[in-house]
Amino acid sequence: MLAVLTLPSPSYTPAMRFAILLLLSMYISAQSDWVTIRSPQCGYTARFPKRPEFRSDAVPEYAGGFRYSEYTIEDDHVVLNVTCSDVPNGMTEAKLDLAKEESAKTAHAKIIRERKSKGIRDLYVKGDEALGRIKLFAAGKHYIQVIALVDDPKNLPLANKFVESFTLVPRSKRKDATH
Repeated sequence: MLAVLTLPSPSYTPAMRFAILLLLSMYISAQSDWVTIRSPQCGYTARFPKRPEFRSDAVPEYAGGFRYSEYTIEDDHVVLNVTCSDVPNGMTEAKLDLAKEESAKTAHAKIIRERKSKGIRDLYVKGDEALGRIKLFAAGKHYIQVIALVDDPKNLPLANKFVESFTLVPRSKRKDATH
């Protein structure tokens, strides 16, 4: 025989119920208001809490000679960025390890934790003025950085949500390809 334990249910006033429903609906709508950015050239999607700024440029030959594009939100308390650079000779694991150190330096932060897998470095970083995550990808002829930095630990869930929203999109093979 199963015994049923009944717990007293809290008695919410109509005003409390309304406030709970309002908060819940705000949370749900905030989740769905994020903007999805797709980059067919670099093969990724990422979700931003609002429309990011887009920029594309080329680095001169004397400095490496490559093209890059980026989507960025930079406000007083948060930096969210996805940068995709062309790497004509590909991105090796050794280059990725060098890049992680440079990315942390650029963010004025130190790596406090790292998750490493082939072609990916997921860095948790902390500096005097910012903390967050930097995730690096070697994706074929592209090097991709996903950067989420905040100035307050309370905003880390936003940074994590942004980084976790990033996905590499598998490139489809052409129908007339021979291999």
